[in-house]
Amino acid sequence: MKDTNIPRGQWAKALVQQTFPDSDGVVRQVLVRSATGVFRRDVRKLCLLEEELLKSIEESMEKDET
Repeated sequence: MKDTNIPRGQWAKALVQQTFPDSDGVVRQVLVRSATGVFRRDVRKLCLLEEELLKSIEESMEKDET
């Protein structure tokens, strides 16, 4: 998740849990889950990760849940 107070390489990583489309069907906000909680964020504050890195993060978060 984008954070102007820290360098890009240190931004928190999160998984999208739910999308919130507007009246035109365009997704403007999402519900994301990170290591520190669940947040509703503007999609402009998100950066997509490469699939390989995403799989690694998902596996790590699944381990934390058990």
